[in-house]
Amino acid sequence: MLRIFSIITSLFLSVEGFASETAHHEGGVPWVLIQKQSFNFLLVLGLLVYLLRSKIRDYYTARVETFEKLAILAKQAKQDAENQKREMIARLEALESSAAASIARARKEAEDMRVKIENEAKALAKQLREDASTTTNREIERAKHELQDEVLSLAMTQAREHLKTSVKEPEQKRLQNEFVDKIQVVR
Repeated sequence: MLRIFSIITSLFLSVEGFASETAHHEGGVPWVLIQKQSFNFLLVLGLLVYLLRSKIRDYYTARVETFEKLAILAKQAKQDAENQKREMIARLEALESSAAASIARARKEAEDMRVKIENEAKALAKQLREDASTTTNREIERAKHELQDEVLSLAMTQAREHLKTSVKEPEQKRLQNEFVDKIQVVR
């Protein structure tokens, strides 16, 4: 690199020297000067091309490769973005279609739940009526038995009172003996 720099520097110095020699011409177009400067320029340009051609070629080759890689990456990114867009559109359409299906399913489930709750309520009401009827019948039977027991108890109390007042002692003894005889026969 240092070698290339020294060559380029010496060329520029020589060009400056040629330019100073021909600067003293006055009048008209200085064709000799233009030829010398053109020669020097072409010489420097040729030398630069010769010395730097591999580096310039490598640089532009690397630039082309980088550009191509970036173009491929851009294509891939574009393709990925398009794929994602298609996927999102498909998902959105699926969500929109499933939203209608979900609403219909929710309505059906709500209707099924309403019917189920009504059936359960009817069954519960029926069970409550049956339980109330059974309880009422039991209470009626219990009340009947209590009334019968009370009527029987009152009747027995009145019969005793009546027997005590209307039946005399010899008659009462006879009835008691008769009662005891009948009980013994039954046993």
